[in-house]
Amino acid sequence: AGQASRDGVQACSGALKDPETDEEVRVAVLTNRAILYRRAGKFAEAASDCEEALASGQAVPGTIISCGGVYVDAGQPEKAVQVLSSADIVAPEFQSRLYHNLALAYHDLGAYAQAYDYLERALTADPGFAPSAELKALYRVVETD
Repeated sequence: AGQASRDGVQACSGALKDPETDEEVRVAVLTNRAILYRRAGKFAEAASDCEEALASGQAVPGTIISCGGVYVDAGQPEKAVQVLSSADIVAPEFQSRLYHNLALAYHDLGAYAQAYDYLERALTADPGFAPSAELKALYRVVETD
């Protein structure tokens, strides 16, 4: 996996140097490279690629959601909430991932009730979404008067 990630980063970097790469493709390549950097634990590089992709004005839902996850992993949950909350993502196929990443960000901020609420939203959007189901199982709900 390590070599594959390095090869992927190199391929993305090469594509970004190509002057004929249009902006839509450029954003996709930046997003893919950010994901590869994230998997390799290079969070500063991943966040930098996300900044560039999001600033382009061409960010698609997948970019926004992926970058939200990058910011959570990079220790920037406030930035993740900002990016994910500002997105108008209504496509059902993105809802569970969007809500899950918001849950992770709010959890990291210590806002556990909000995190739990977003986990429930993720599971409403996709009852079989394993990452949210696994995380929700770690929460304990305490009834208050």
